[in-house]
Amino acid sequence: MLALILLASPGLFGKTADQLVNEASKNLTSAQVLKVDASYTQGGTSYSLNWAVSRSGGVTGTVGFKGSKDDVVSTGGKAWLRTDKAYWDNLGRTDPLAQKVLPGHWMVLTDPGFVTQGLHDSANLWQLLQVGRTDLSKGSIQTTGGQRTVKLSDSSGELYVTTAEPTRLIRVVYAPSYTDKNGISGLDATLAYPKSLQVIPPTDFYDPNAPNTLPGLYTVQDAKYTSCDPAGCNYTVTVHNQYGKAGGQATVTVKLTTNSGGDLGSCTAPIPPIDSNQSETVSCKVTSPAWTNFYNSGTGTLHWLREANVHNPIWDD
Repeated sequence: MLALILLASPGLFGKTADQLVNEASKNLTSAQVLKVDASYTQGGTSYSLNWAVSRSGGVTGTVGFKGSKDDVVSTGGKAWLRTDKAYWDNLGRTDPLAQKVLPGHWMVLTDPGFVTQGLHDSANLWQLLQVGRTDLSKGSIQTTGGQRTVKLSDSSGELYVTTAEPTRLIRVVYAPSYTDKNGISGLDATLAYPKSLQVIPPTDFYDPNAPNTLPGLYTVQDAKYTSCDPAGCNYTVTVHNQYGKAGGQATVTVKLTTNSGGDLGSCTAPIPPIDSNQSETVSCKVTSPAWTNFYNSGTGTLHWLREANVHNPIWDD
């Protein structure tokens, strides 16, 4: 069997470990598409990466850390990120935008180059094969990911390259005691070389720097009664939209109380879609037995307290 393997791979056994890794490095950097599945530890945090990148700049991937799993897409000089709530929890963000609006939605990134470069640097794969390793030893032939590979190893870890031409890196494993210059340890990465990469950019996304792309956020500008009688009290409320039109059905509620805090009833009005940075007026009528009794029992001028609040479903729920 060994003789058959030797005859089947004459080029492989005529090359040194350094020659093989240099060829693998050259083929890695010239690949049209590279796909990597990796796990590693950095700064005491465990990370997982599943991503693909093309020479034309397209990127698709998923990054996991500290219970968070987030997707990234980059193409045409633009990049988008879709996070979960844990992502923002890890950053210490407790504001409604981070906690309620952005999780589960695509958002555009202001620095798309950060995505591509960040993915490359995270697993340190590009630098790993370009630093001129000189103490590599060539080991046995085995099957890795369905391909025949030879193991190349030194004190920092193991590289697995294909026995068939072109020589390609298939797997990288750091030695248990090894930590690279970026503070990464425990790296275990498998590589593949697809012929093409299809990147489909999201069509529905938020831009935190463009308020008109965010869900509507309505606030009360003014609230006043127009007429009151024993049957009820009519109120008009002017609401202002700080952001965009997207989002669920927002409502405004007017609540009346006596000076001592007694409940006089409330009314709720739906808020129609309003353009960004625009205002509109809605109305509703407070009716309740408490209001009727209050109105009929008064002598002279009646005094009551009014409170008007907006419910923005995406921001508040």
